[in-house]
This record gives sequence, C-alpha cells and structure tokens, in this order.
Amino acid sequence: MNYQPQSRQTNYKSDPVTELNKKLKATVLTINDTVNPELLKTYAEKYGKLLGGMSSTQLRKFYDEVVLLEKRIIIDKQDFKIIYPSILMLHSKLAYAAGKEKNKGKKESLKGFMEFMKILVDKVDSSPEKGKQDFRALKLFFEAVVGYYTFHNK
Repeated sequence: MNYQPQSRQTNYKSDPVTELNKKLKATVLTINDTVNPELLKTYAEKYGKLLGGMSSTQLRKFYDEVVLLEKRIIIDKQDFKIIYPSILMLHSKLAYAAGKEKNKGKKESLKGFMEFMKILVDKVDSSPEKGKQDFRALKLFFEAVVGYYTFHNK
C-alpha cells in the first residue's frame, strides 16, 4: 500500500498590520503637492491602534529621527541629495532595533513597524523637489500616527 499524505490547506490569516501595510503600498503620499488626506483620515488612527505592541520610547525614537531629518531639510536648508541617504538609513536603524529586541512580542511589533516605515521611506522620491514634498507628507503622517498611538495605548 502506498501512503500518500493528504495535502493540508492551511488558512493563514495575515495579521492586521500586514493587511494595512498592503493597502498603504497602494496609497500615494502626496496629492497636488500636499499630504494625501486619506493618510491622515483613515490610516493614521488604524496604525496608531495597531502599533500598541511596541513601546512609546521606541516609537518616539524613530519619530524624533524623522523630525531631525526634516529640520535638516527645512530649517537648515541642507541639500536634499545629501540628506536622502540618511532617510534611506531609517530602514537599517529599524532592522537593528528589531534584531536586538529579545522579547518576541515586541520583536514582532517592531517588524510590523519596520515594514510600515519601509513602505513610507520607499515612497520618498530621490529628486529634491518631489522628495521634500514626500518627506514632509511622511513626517505629518507619522506625527498623526504617534498622536493616535498615544491616545489608544496610554
């Protein structure tokens, strides 16, 4: 008798952050040279609720990094082409934070947050004019997420 195992279909249900990240990938940061209102109306609160597994200190650390980059662009008027690699470095900084986290739950939250930020950073255009607009939209969206995070998780 030949034994042939039956194939088991497993219905893996994707976690809510992954599902929201899929939708975010299809969304633009800016519309008519300003932040896409859909980001602030729909996505910010959802992400604020879903990122509750990570500490507010971690979230603020990365938000502060974004604010510092914006300051270099807007106030210090540094060349965007010089700052752009620092924007891309947000990926590796998040990967480092997720990699060194020992708590499994927090590590998973950081991975979801890392994917969220990767999507946003990847949407920032490398050209100075469009890139500045995109980064400003990223910063405003991230600021709204931090606000909703604080509201829902404190």
